[in-house]
Amino acid sequence: FYSVAFMLLSKPLGMISAAFGQVFFQQGASMEKGDPEALKRLFRDNLSFLFYLAILPCIIIAIFAPAIFTFVLGDNWEMTGLFVRWLMPFSFITFLKGPFSAMVDIKNKIGQNVLFEIGFFIISVLAFYIGFIKNDPLLGVQCFSFGCTFLGLFQLRWFYSLTGVKSMW
Repeated sequence: FYSVAFMLLSKPLGMISAAFGQVFFQQGASMEKGDPEALKRLFRDNLSFLFYLAILPCIIIAIFAPAIFTFVLGDNWEMTGLFVRWLMPFSFITFLKGPFSAMVDIKNKIGQNVLFEIGFFIISVLAFYIGFIKNDPLLGVQCFSFGCTFLGLFQLRWFYSLTGVKSMW
């Protein structure tokens, strides 16, 4: 159930995010050297666009996923809909921050970014271990989504700081 839910969320969002990431990297790398203010505008404009593009569909899917999966695929797939519901915040944050991971390469901060990746790995292992110990897969998915969403917000905030954009948070 988890792999179907994760695939259904990550594939479409990942394709859009990757396309933005390629354009952002290409434009951002040249702006970093020539016009840092343009890089800030590019970051803000793209983040704003991605936020407004995804927020409403993500909310709708999160609310109705269990009903949609049950209706389309049958009663046996309700758990996948529940997983989709709980994975949506993580998927949304991943969609937002994905294109801006190019800042790691542009600013040559690969070593610092490894700390985030280690954090995501530790959260993943702990979350699913909790679900295993409690014999509650949904609890594992909930812990995973909450922890990775929280860390993803910090990573997105770090991307803000790499561009020099002043953030309200």
